Amino acid sequence: MKQYTADEHVPMKFHNLYVYFLNPIKIIVLGVLTALSLVLLLNADAIPAESLQYEGVPDLIGSSLLMGLTIALGLAFLFALLAEILLAKRRVLGVTLLICGFLMDVLSAGSTVANAATTNNILVLAGSVLVAVLVCIYYWKRARLLH
Repeated sequence: MKQYTADEHVPMKFHNLYVYFLNPIKIIVLGVLTALSLVLLLNADAIPAESLQYEGVPDLIGSSLLMGLTIALGLAFLFALLAEILLAKRRVLGVTLLICGFLMDVLSAGSTVANAATTNNILVLAGSVLVAVLVCIYYWKRARLLH
């Protein structure tokens, strides 16, 4: 595959779509999920501890599971927000953070498949891997256009 050079006119349509549409939607969804998990964590008595269990890990029950979920969602939100800012400025670190975010998504989907290998979980894993690979190839070809 050919990499583009810095003096070449290369369309960045996917980059613009991602920066102005797809990543802001991801940031909004992660922000809402973080806020909801924080509200549930602050009012943890509203949900019975038996319904908040993660199979295979007996220590994560009740509010400790909610705390872990809130921290993970908060970090994912900050990660996506920082990647958005750096991608809008066309910085290489933004692409690196974006690829690391996709890697985390693939690892999360992989652990879900390892825990419960249903057809839906396998399809989500396959979709995550496909999107991550396509985005990596897209930005690898345009690496010299970033500064």
